[in-house]
Amino acid sequence: MIKYVPIDAVLNYVPDAIKEQVDNTQMLSWAFLTYRTMALQLFEELKIVDITVKDHRAKLPKDVGRILSVIHNEPGVDLPDEIVRDYGDNRLIIAQEIFFSSPYFNNAKNLKYLGQMRAPLIDKQLYCNNCDVGFSVDKYMSCLYIDFPDGNVTLIYFADVEEDGTVMIPDDPDLMMGLSYFIQARFWEEKVYSHEANAIQLSRQMHELSAARLGAFEGRSRLKLVNVSKHNQFMFRRNKMYNWNRN
Repeated sequence: MIKYVPIDAVLNYVPDAIKEQVDNTQMLSWAFLTYRTMALQLFEELKIVDITVKDHRAKLPKDVGRILSVIHNEPGVDLPDEIVRDYGDNRLIIAQEIFFSSPYFNNAKNLKYLGQMRAPLIDKQLYCNNCDVGFSVDKYMSCLYIDFPDGNVTLIYFADVEEDGTVMIPDDPDLMMGLSYFIQARFWEEKVYSHEANAIQLSRQMHELSAARLGAFEGRSRLKLVNVSKHNQFMFRRNKMYNWNRN
């Protein structure tokens, strides 16, 4: 079972000397930025929702962690209700089969991200430099700008784990230290512009330490996604033991 704590807990791992110079909100934004880039599905919930486009704008749900797809369909073609049903262990597979074989998906246009900034909110598969119709996101990452004025789009995204509006992260020492080192790296990056001695070296050192600890956490977490029993059953259920004693 995964124990979650508020992301604010990361600040307990940051040296006091840095906390005295940097606002808590800034430090948490740095931590959240790198946490989102890890894109671990283990700590996210897949959601599919319809959102309204008005005057080229579509307000994002507050719990959006990473956008996987933005789909536009002509009026009159409804999103299939079956995809939100609970299918237990097979929920994702069945939901995908229903959704991707539905008239809604087959008649839809997948919009690509045309924004200039590399937003952590946007999955890397959505970037496009040569698309005629697409979307961008505002600097607050709370609203999409769509290339048509009115209508609806379907948003497929991973939602952050939250409790009472606070982002929750796993209470893991590698994750905590990795995020703390990332905050320290960003702190020293800021000091480079002040020509503070050894700022560049310290920033690089903190980034290396952060990458090592976050890599250890991410690798261990991805292994938890593997169901060895089900994997073996899927891969080998058709295989039969060879009878070496038969004539």
